Amino acid sequence: MQATLSHPRARTRPRSSSNKGIGRAIRYLTRYKQQALLPYVFLVIATLSQLAVPRMIRNVIDAVTSGYVADQILQALDKIPAQFVSAALPKILEATGRPESLTLDQLKVQLEADVTNAPQALVIALVSIILFAALRGLFAFLQAFWAEKNSQAVAYDLRNDLYAKIQRLSFSYHDRNQTGQLMIRATDDVEKVRLFIGQGLLQLVGAVILLGGTVIILFTSNVALAWTAMPILPVAIVTFVIFASLAQPMFTKVQQKLSHLNTVLQENLAGIKVIKAFTREKEQQAKFRAAADDTMNQQIAVSRLFTFMFPFIFLVAISDKPRSCTWAANRSSSARSVSARGRSSRFI
Repeated sequence: MQATLSHPRARTRPRSSSNKGIGRAIRYLTRYKQQALLPYVFLVIATLSQLAVPRMIRNVIDAVTSGYVADQILQALDKIPAQFVSAALPKILEATGRPESLTLDQLKVQLEADVTNAPQALVIALVSIILFAALRGLFAFLQAFWAEKNSQAVAYDLRNDLYAKIQRLSFSYHDRNQTGQLMIRATDDVEKVRLFIGQGLLQLVGAVILLGGTVIILFTSNVALAWTAMPILPVAIVTFVIFASLAQPMFTKVQQKLSHLNTVLQENLAGIKVIKAFTREKEQQAKFRAAADDTMNQQIAVSRLFTFMFPFIFLVAISDKPRSCTWAANRSSSARSVSARGRSSRFI
């Protein structure tokens, strides 16, 4: 039976080996080859479906606005006197963004086509939004299913290999290391690795794909607006790097204190007869309470960091909106002035 006095505290492994540990965990995933790639294939499809929805919304807005504007211009053309049409036509073409080589009849044909095609374009865009949403939901489910299956398989292999490794270790190793620490490594640490394989790694890949796709869509839609939004990107990246550098050591301390808490619990349960024989219950209760308080305080410190960092990250994300809105307002004002000049051409 294990004594209630603790063994010498095991030396903490240097954090420089954490990256190697992550690499070994990923190598466990490569054992499953094609099965390991399935979640990432489904992730790419789901992310592309998500990125297609804003484009479809843009098509909805374009269909509505183009049909309405074309109808208004057709009504205005009928009110322009015939002698002023030749003078008004260039300004109308400039206001609508059409080639200056168009004749009045060609312009009317295009405007009538815009009015006629607007309902069809609107229906197509709405149906596409529904299809892309359904596609995203389907492949998001498949991604989550296969990611969870792969992570459970990796955790199963890790637990078996860890148990086999513990059985082969020497007596001196077990004498130097506390049983509670071995228990926490075989349970909580393996669970953290499983969550990283099943969620963290996928979220990282998904964030990179989503960010890259968003930047591509921005530049293909409007280069000037894209450059207006770009200055916030380095700020966000630096914020995340600072957040990660602060969070990693704090999570390490949580694991260490949780390991110590499990060690105290395991030693007391194993030596409960000795504790009762020498009436050391109050002392051991105080010892366990101190370990539990240390664990709770460290977890509260992590929660405080999250409580501060997430609102700050959202603040950084929305801080660029006023500049983008100002740019859009300036463009809208310019468009209205051009349109006003086009409408005033009726009085030339």
